[in-house]
Amino acid sequence: MTYAGTGFSSRTDSFRAGAEAAAAALDQAQVRTCELAIIMSTSRHNPQQFLAGVRAVLGPKPQVLGTYAVGVITNEHLGYDGYQCGVAVLASTTVRADLFLQTDLADNEFACGQALARQVLARTYDGPPSLLFFYDSINRTTGRFRMNMGTPLLAGMAEAFGVNAGGQWPTAAGAGTMGDMQFRESFQWFDDKVLSCTASALVLSGGGVQMHQRIMHGCLPASAYHTVTKAEGPVILEIDHRPAALVLADIIGSDSGLSFEDYGWFITLGVNKGDKWGGFHEESYANRMCVGVDRKRNALVMVEPDLVEGSEIQLMRRAFDFDYIYTETRSLLAEIEAAARRPILAFYIDCAGRAGAYSGNDQEEAREVQKALGTIPLLGFYTGVEIAQLATGNVVPLDWTGVLCIWSEPKE
Repeated sequence: MTYAGTGFSSRTDSFRAGAEAAAAALDQAQVRTCELAIIMSTSRHNPQQFLAGVRAVLGPKPQVLGTYAVGVITNEHLGYDGYQCGVAVLASTTVRADLFLQTDLADNEFACGQALARQVLARTYDGPPSLLFFYDSINRTTGRFRMNMGTPLLAGMAEAFGVNAGGQWPTAAGAGTMGDMQFRESFQWFDDKVLSCTASALVLSGGGVQMHQRIMHGCLPASAYHTVTKAEGPVILEIDHRPAALVLADIIGSDSGLSFEDYGWFITLGVNKGDKWGGFHEESYANRMCVGVDRKRNALVMVEPDLVEGSEIQLMRRAFDFDYIYTETRSLLAEIEAAARRPILAFYIDCAGRAGAYSGNDQEEAREVQKALGTIPLLGFYTGVEIAQLATGNVVPLDWTGVLCIWSEPKE
């Protein structure tokens, strides 16, 4: 058997918060010690003191992996932009955890992703590995804010895994992380190290462990297909051979009340990587958020640089269906049950923009995940970029999306 548990705290004292969350995780798992701890906290916590509090309860033995987050979600608790923190623990005699770290992320995403994947490939596993990885979205190495990009990082990983030469990604999911919506410096934990601008990975293997995932979008297509006809990095200059922002203005219509200044963080473009005429399928779509408009060129500044010339896109409308989120979670659990497997631990990667305070909702969609999972240990966090595996097998960055991962083991 494998045992897992999660704990939450919102104490303002970082040491006590880490200790409280770790103790609650052990209590839910009904164990005294563990082999692995995944830790999360908002940027309001001191990273060294928080880690020290976790270690005071768990001791020096467990491997530790973690990152700053905009907010934290567990079975009964949910919060963001405060002093929220969470800890998940895993104890098993059959499941093995391997951790990997690359510290050269800043301005070096492709090579960093390539090196991280090569580390993963260099290890031997008992059965198919399940990969969860994080990268720091915030780059303040020069003192000014820049973003570490997920697209080149994933391209480097795909290169190492041989995806372009007929190879395959392992079962994988991940996140581009940050600690708040003000884009302050972000920190990560790797065993007893406190770091910034890193990429790290966790691989679970052995004991028949598997990771299942479900993509849960908060957007639906709201236009016909259009084509990017000119782009420079993350800037879309032209759509259908016209200035991109003007094309969007025509699609949205003059009665929307939106100005170009409103496009940043409001406009979302979707890319259908499946059947173009097969309708909307969560596992085939990747969303891209616009973060601003270049007024001089009437261009759209996107969060990722992957909408290149020739990309077919659709304008997406943001729409939360809370019943859909509950139903999709229950559907994933039903698939696990039908395969005679036991859920061990759930991990929810949620776009910070989907939180009620930022999406304009008076409800929290993550509450539906909590309700559907029941007592299955859950650790989730609000973040900047969500990464999931599409139906094609490719692993891509997403926006305005929730990615639910559940590890399971055979019941027998």
